Amino acid sequence: MNDRFTLALTGQSLIKHDIRDIRTPAFQDVQSLLRQADLSFTNFEGTILGTHGGWPLKGSFFGCSDPAVLDALGAIGFQALSLSNNHAFDLGPSGVLSTLEEVEKRGFLHAGLGRNAQEVSRASIATINQRRIALVAMDGGPGPDFMYAADA
Repeated sequence: MNDRFTLALTGQSLIKHDIRDIRTPAFQDVQSLLRQADLSFTNFEGTILGTHGGWPLKGSFFGCSDPAVLDALGAIGFQALSLSNNHAFDLGPSGVLSTLEEVEKRGFLHAGLGRNAQEVSRASIATINQRRIALVAMDGGPGPDFMYAADA
């Protein structure tokens, strides 16, 4: 096994539309770095409006993203996502379910959001380039009383 392991980290990815058509040299350089790393990670700062629907729970909500944004994150090089942030519950339990469904469909290593308290409390574990990787993600809160999709 090679002793080297490259991790690329970014801050929040707060995107609402597909960004794969951006061709600026600086963005191309970032994509190159992300794709060269053994593991590239970002905080997906949002919620997905998917098959489970959703409703705004904050009086008004920041918004939501189409599932295509996850395709874009994967295409530009991300393999791991934190889903724990202040927008994770913008569409309620339905948005939690849609986000999890779409993220899992695309095979992202992810943490910080779950269908119940047990699921959200576990680290996500994967083997990447012969290395066992554990990912934990959390938000400082406070969270709503209905933080999980299944055991509210």
